[in-house]
Amino acid sequence: MLLKFKKELILFVASLILLFCSYQFGIFSVINGPWGGFERFQHSSESVVFGKITQSRNEGIFSYQGRLGRLHFPSGRVNENTSQKLILNQKLSGGNYQPYNSNFGLQGVFYSLVDKALTKLNIDFKSRVFIFHAITSFLLAVVLALIILLFYLELGMPPAIFLLFALAFEQWLVLIGKSLYWSFWFFYIPFLITFIFHKFDEQNKNINFNYFYLSIFITVFFKSLFGYEFVSTVIIAALTPIVYFSIKNQWKKIQTIKRMLITGIYGVFGFLTAFIAHIVQLYFSAGSFSESLSIILYRAIARTHGEPHDSKNIHFVDSLSSSVFSVYKIYLKGMLGETTVLMVVFIFATIISYTRLKVMKKNFNSLKALTITLWFSFLAPMSWYTLAKGHSFDHNHLNHVLWNLPFNIFGFTLVGLVFYLLVQELLNKLRFHSKRRLI
Repeated sequence: MLLKFKKELILFVASLILLFCSYQFGIFSVINGPWGGFERFQHSSESVVFGKITQSRNEGIFSYQGRLGRLHFPSGRVNENTSQKLILNQKLSGGNYQPYNSNFGLQGVFYSLVDKALTKLNIDFKSRVFIFHAITSFLLAVVLALIILLFYLELGMPPAIFLLFALAFEQWLVLIGKSLYWSFWFFYIPFLITFIFHKFDEQNKNINFNYFYLSIFITVFFKSLFGYEFVSTVIIAALTPIVYFSIKNQWKKIQTIKRMLITGIYGVFGFLTAFIAHIVQLYFSAGSFSESLSIILYRAIARTHGEPHDSKNIHFVDSLSSSVFSVYKIYLKGMLGETTVLMVVFIFATIISYTRLKVMKKNFNSLKALTITLWFSFLAPMSWYTLAKGHSFDHNHLNHVLWNLPFNIFGFTLVGLVFYLLVQELLNKLRFHSKRRLI
């Protein structure tokens, strides 16, 4: 028992260190696409966090109701990330604060609190920025290390190790891993919670599922306060462990449907509650709830399926004019064709796993569940590409990362498991023939 615990601890710590170094420092140099380099990716998004930190220093953390934003030069030009950092470091003076109204912006409050604590400790500016990024990278590494550990408990060490290295080398996670704006670690929390609760339930731990549903509500609520981006993917990702355990443990269909439906409803309520909180936040500057609602809906419609020739949407004509199928084409190919390659690999692994199901006795249900859940999880990223068609068209330099929530996770695990089974089968045949020669 102690040896098993040591293995789990070693796997978790090793995963944590490897993933952190990959996301914080880019140690594997996997970034080779047209993104502006590891250190420059998504500067525009992150600039609203640095702008908020500066505004918190100037007028308090809850000034402008805690909203993200940027400081202008007196000329009126909006500064991007480098300029916002210079203003924060008092190397450049900024003028009026322009709030960012598209989401509640809880990450700005969070990092403003961290900045305040670090300033009291007399931490210099460069070190504070490093710590900001390190916190985000570390939290993502912790969450993914826990997911790897769960797959180890389910399927053994070989697929867990394969998943670890696949995630460490996954360029989209490396690109987004330390972004203060995206704080991508939070996107996995509902998925992780669902997996843990159902793993304990499988082991007859007398789980009170009211706590589980409440956890889904709370985590989706806070994720939505960080931003509405990818919320449909987050909610569907939270359903995938239910699919896995229902197949593995042969639940009745009605039990599976009921569990998924209730979980999804609590996730949607978490999103809607954050939406209401956002309306209230904007009320203090907009002056009315109707105006607050119109601000949010304008952004939502412009990023989904709005009318492209509406005068309000003049900046989004191309994205709103695009078809859903043109968006699918973008993301099924990948920026450098990488998604197409992975799809082929996952399909090939699925075919092999189906042939193995006929001869396997050990892990039969787990392999079957993993294969089916992989293709159910395909719906998670596709939901955002469909519902937020406009956003996906405009952000094709970013939204490919959704394949990792959690489609690629199940895919990498299946590939690792299938490869291990094939190697085991080959070794068994070699042993058998070796024994026959001796006889």
